[in-house]
Amino acid sequence: MIEKILVGLDDTARAPHVAIVAGELALRLQATLIPFRALPFPQDFPAAGAGGKQDALPQILRDEATRALEALIAPLTGVNVAPAHLGMGDPARAIISAAELLNVDLIAIGSHGYHGWDRVLGTTVCAVANRATRNVFVIHDPADIR
Repeated sequence: MIEKILVGLDDTARAPHVAIVAGELALRLQATLIPFRALPFPQDFPAAGAGGKQDALPQILRDEATRALEALIAPLTGVNVAPAHLGMGDPARAIISAAELLNVDLIAIGSHGYHGWDRVLGTTVCAVANRATRNVFVIHDPADIR
């Protein structure tokens, strides 16, 4: 039985569609939806940006991500939504870690197509689908479905 769904939501234009589809799935399954976002630090941040005691950057990033997740799930009506969960670092690893930590039954993640360098390097959704110990539900953008 699927009771908890972790939905990975990034800051792309496709995220609202992913949130809606994951919300519909959670509603139909009467499952709790847990919104998630990974916060990778850009390489050009100085070392102090990685979490020094006096540095406000990590909290600013968390606050901004939480507000963004809340905006993405705001349109979902009737869905049992848990508080947003944030992770740091590589998105695939952060999603898998959160799924284990929160003991979810399903990970929902959006596919962003498979073009160019993705064919060589792979994508976040590929890494999650191949490495997670939980089932993974891949949500495609209707524009990518031919």
